[in-house]
Amino acid sequence: MALRLVTGKTGENVTAAQDAALYAGLAGLEASILPIGEKMRASKISNNSIRIYDGCVIDQGRLYMIDPNTYQNYTIDSGNQGVIRYDIIGLQYTKSGAGDESVSTFVKKNAGENGTVTTNSLWDGASTTQIGLYRVKLNGLAIESIIPMCKTLTNADNAAWTTSKTTSRDPWILTYRKIGYKLMQFQLQAVFRGSQLEHNTDEVVGYTPIFVKEAFYFPVWMTVAGGVAGIGVGMVNEKQEIRLSTPAFGSDVQYVGFGIASVIDDLDDVDLDEEDV
Repeated sequence: MALRLVTGKTGENVTAAQDAALYAGLAGLEASILPIGEKMRASKISNNSIRIYDGCVIDQGRLYMIDPNTYQNYTIDSGNQGVIRYDIIGLQYTKSGAGDESVSTFVKKNAGENGTVTTNSLWDGASTTQIGLYRVKLNGLAIESIIPMCKTLTNADNAAWTTSKTTSRDPWILTYRKIGYKLMQFQLQAVFRGSQLEHNTDEVVGYTPIFVKEAFYFPVWMTVAGGVAGIGVGMVNEKQEIRLSTPAFGSDVQYVGFGIASVIDDLDDVDLDEEDV
């Protein structure tokens, strides 16, 4: 079945994947620590042990939790005198061939100052993925610092804006509103004067002032005097380019497209020289 009611009494159980899709839509796909409990605070117990206190982290809609008033210890291999080393401590999601899902801890030794972990798309069917929680710097035998690798969300991060904002880059006007962490509801519109040729997606017709995580498509209406004269498809890519695929038309046309985009930076952190509308 392509279409289904999830949050309703249908006789079917809600699956873990459906629940994860809801969380991902609200919090975004990026690994983030939630503002709950100790917020997975890290503390050095010794030069071979780090303790992570209670809290929750969400990644691609999967929620991992250290129960309240408990903790998780990580064991770090001893350092070497005169040597600087960086390890990563984190969590690994695994889905077995039978479909069972689990989370485990890992330590990636000697990961490097800018090292990363292995991340895969669970939405595309990957069976494993990792989250880097902290980067641990060892200076000789001592743990010198424990550096966070995940953003800790605030309650305001997920709060939707009640008003929209607008910004422009000729000829396009972008009206947008935050609807969740790194999620933007938008409307793009522009007026093109004179006879319009057929557009194709190889042609750049404008630019947006925001950076998106990955290219996405949205429906575009061509309107004249309030009536729909044609329908096409728009695309915004990682280069901020707007591309169109629309039919030709013989006079002035207003293009209006809208949708929901996943953006690189949270909208509360972006200065677009915007105005409330």
